[in-house]
Order: sequence, then structure tokens, then C-alpha cells
Amino acid sequence: VIIKLPWASLGDPRVSAKSMISDAWYANRMWTTILQASGRSVRHHDDFAVTYILDGSFPYFYKQWQQKLPSWFKNKIVS
Repeated sequence: VIIKLPWASLGDPRVSAKSMISDAWYANRMWTTILQASGRSVRHHDDFAVTYILDGSFPYFYKQWQQKLPSWFKNKIVS
């Protein structure tokens, strides 16, 4: 279960500096964390798991980044 989208802390000076240079870097870091978290429970090709993302802002960010996300992830989205 992912309760909230895992945005990196802007209180971290490195994260803050990189996010000022590129909004895409900041969002990409969040998506990398989502993709890794959703794959952690599946370790073998016969494994099966469900990942719930409860954050209400997920549909908005998914729509913005849909074209950049891997097909294995997009093909499994159920709303």
C-alpha cells in the first residue's frame, strides 16, 4: 500500500537544488520510487501482487507522465 506519492524532501539541499534545475528530475525521482515499490513484492515470474496507491493526486500525475512510464506498469493500472 502506497499511502502518499513519495516526493523527495525539498528540505534536503541537494534535492532542492536539483528540483530548481529541473521539475522533470523531481517528478522522475518520485516515479522511480513508485515503480520500485510496486515491483518489490514480485520476485519470480509466477509471483502475483497488488499495489494500492491511495493518494488522490495519483490520477493527475499519472495522466501527466503516462507517455514516459513503462508499458508493464501502464498495462496494470486499474482505477
